[in-house]
Amino acid sequence: MRFLTCGLLAYCLCEVAFAQPSIGVGGVVNAASFSYQGLPNSAIAQGSLFSVFGANMGSSTGASATTFPLTGNLDDGTGKTTSLAITVNGTTVNALMIYARHDQINAVLPSNTPVGTGTITVTYNGQTSATQPITVVKTSMGVFTVNQGGSGPGVVTDANFKLITGTNSAKPGQTLILWATGAGPVTFDESRPPTTTVNLQSVAKAQIYVNGTMVTPSFVGRSGCCSGLDQINFTVPEGVSGCYISIAVQTGDPVVSNFASIAVASNGGTCSDSNGLSSTDLAKLKSQGSLKIGVLGMGRTTTTTPAIAGQPASTTTTDDAFGSFVKYNVSTFNQSQGLFRSASIGGCLVFAFSGQNTQTTDPVKPVPLDAGSPISLTGPGFSGSLTKFPQVPGFYVATVTGDPFATGGAYTFAGPGGADVGIFNAQLNVSPALTWTNEAQITTVHESAGQLITWTGGDPSGTVQITGSSISGIEAPIVGASFICTAPNSAQQFTIPSAVLLTLPPSPSDSPFPLGSLSVSAQGAFQSFTAPGLDIGIAIATDGSGQSVNYVQQ
Repeated sequence: MRFLTCGLLAYCLCEVAFAQPSIGVGGVVNAASFSYQGLPNSAIAQGSLFSVFGANMGSSTGASATTFPLTGNLDDGTGKTTSLAITVNGTTVNALMIYARHDQINAVLPSNTPVGTGTITVTYNGQTSATQPITVVKTSMGVFTVNQGGSGPGVVTDANFKLITGTNSAKPGQTLILWATGAGPVTFDESRPPTTTVNLQSVAKAQIYVNGTMVTPSFVGRSGCCSGLDQINFTVPEGVSGCYISIAVQTGDPVVSNFASIAVASNGGTCSDSNGLSSTDLAKLKSQGSLKIGVLGMGRTTTTTPAIAGQPASTTTTDDAFGSFVKYNVSTFNQSQGLFRSASIGGCLVFAFSGQNTQTTDPVKPVPLDAGSPISLTGPGFSGSLTKFPQVPGFYVATVTGDPFATGGAYTFAGPGGADVGIFNAQLNVSPALTWTNEAQITTVHESAGQLITWTGGDPSGTVQITGSSISGIEAPIVGASFICTAPNSAQQFTIPSAVLLTLPPSPSDSPFPLGSLSVSAQGAFQSFTAPGLDIGIAIATDGSGQSVNYVQQ
């Protein structure tokens, strides 16, 4: 994982090593979001913190700037220095160095760097690397996250700089500080912390996306502690509640930052989600220091593939069954993207990826639990078993052929017991199928306009998850982003916000077939089960459909 360790009131910079320096392909990124080059939010803003990844760019132990002013050279303690040179439109500037190790550099891009596409080189011990591209813009925000990887809970504090967590939730009407970088250039000496307060809102024209509501911040500007670090003061809107309230920053271009989350409860304290863990669950995590969770599930997915190269369009349905048994401690849970990696109801989360595989995973891993094998599954139209999935400890899958789950009804999981989880029986009632009613009308998604989704059916007490993804092309380097939005099933409609869609790369116009996807799935209300060794047992059923689409920015 790639990290920038940037404290709120002081820099605390990672460690890194040495030989002929080189910058990796796509290795120049925003130091908070780590957004892949080629994504809409990947440009580096004037005056922002950015990271460079490569090889032989510094010593193996790393060196940090320990005092102000920051300079364009950083000594590794042995007389060897590291520097970065950025050339745009014929003008070359040197980055203000914060940290250098053999594989990572953290620095401030000077505010007087010209806007445009240029090149960057690293010099270490008198040797200079080949150039790599860099795109410089006036504003492009990145939000710092607790996992230091650009996803999951955001680095958001109250006015006393106390971190917002699931057991220290914000409340509607409260003013919070979102920590980020990329608000725009400044005119003061940025080799030192600012000595006066400068509100950059007139430059950034920022709006804060908070679980579907756009909020205008009261302040956007440099923190008084550091160079390049921005704080955004905003008020939590009314009517917002949940442990994974999605949050992102949209600037006036419009360009949208990476997505993070915050916890919000009506009276502060411990948060709760109907599509996740309750406040009772989190109170137990806090009191006992860990939480052991088992999840059992069944699902159906119907996928429509368009006609390609003379082949007719086709529709296929696949069924699956799974089990997951894990243990979180307080630290891993507070850094994680959550048990189900989805936003609280009414919101959306976005995850970036590199390569053609659109599946992403949480970089923060819980401890896997052994529930024994096989776990039998019986019910209408099916009798089989779930076995351990070797690549993911604690995860179980069943081999399902055909569409046996189409009949619905009551199913039983029977676990034999293992080293960590005892013998159990879990019941799961599969709800009526969901119908995506405007599926046929959506072949192209216009990102700046948002996209209405409508449906009928499903569990009235459950939720609907709307997911989609888009990739930059079919030739390397391929980058992309996927999103997941959560709505109450009873609403029967949801509009995917433009702030979410604008983080996806537009589909290439020269592709002979759509490179994006869009899916709508019903998730039934949670059904609980108990097992020795578990604190929480959840059984869920899903039913959905998906298709290929194109994404265009306008």
